[in-house]
Amino acid sequence: MSYDQKSPYGAAPQAPVAYPGPQGAPEKNPGKTLGIVGFVFSFLFALVGLILSIVALNKSRAAGYSNGLAVAGIVISAVVIVGGVFSRLG
Repeated sequence: MSYDQKSPYGAAPQAPVAYPGPQGAPEKNPGKTLGIVGFVFSFLFALVGLILSIVALNKSRAAGYSNGLAVAGIVISAVVIVGGVFSRLG
């Protein structure tokens, strides 16, 4: 059937539409691993855990992700640091 003839369905046949295939693995949260490390370090070395957690949170936010472990690492590190300061004062 040529494109000059009408099809019985009312429209001429069209070329198939090409859809893009998978583009690879979806993007991952760039601060996820660092957030886990910062969370663990918040219990062991509070200052290091605080710094790592802040960096992880900034990386995640820049990529448009949330990072609950980084936030938890920041909070736990801050509590441990403040508790250590008050325990030495009192």
